[in-house]
Amino acid sequence: MIKHDNKINFKDLALHIGSRLARSLRPAAAAILLGSSLLTTNTFAHNIDLNQARQKVDVYAKRVQKQRDYTRSEIFCQNLNRGHNHQVGCTVSYHNAKSWAAGRYACVEEITVYFQAHRGNKRNWEYYMTHVGGKYESSRPNPCGDELLTGPMP
Repeated sequence: MIKHDNKINFKDLALHIGSRLARSLRPAAAAILLGSSLLTTNTFAHNIDLNQARQKVDVYAKRVQKQRDYTRSEIFCQNLNRGHNHQVGCTVSYHNAKSWAAGRYACVEEITVYFQAHRGNKRNWEYYMTHVGGKYESSRPNPCGDELLTGPMP
């Protein structure tokens, strides 16, 4: 016990107990954190490949070009999340002869390429696509071709 002039200094006692407790719990806390990250099945993460996502959208865009006689398409894709990334957002802009001459697009659509959510040991590495609305929450998806991409939902 910590005494000053035969009196117990509770402040010093609390600091002393706290520091001893912290020193003894550090290894246990580290072991618990390490063990939980190794034993849980939900710590596995994977990132979607931006180039592969763009290639999948490019295949789709070529189908749309044939359906609607668009002369060309332009695709811009970017990661939607930093770090643990499961989604890529792509904007596909199409031209026909008339729109090209006018310097504007004949049609523009927004597509999200994503992985389905994974739970436990069930992991799915397939890339899915869905049309999304524009910049405003109230806008609806506007496909430029014959199909509306909806993709499977988790």
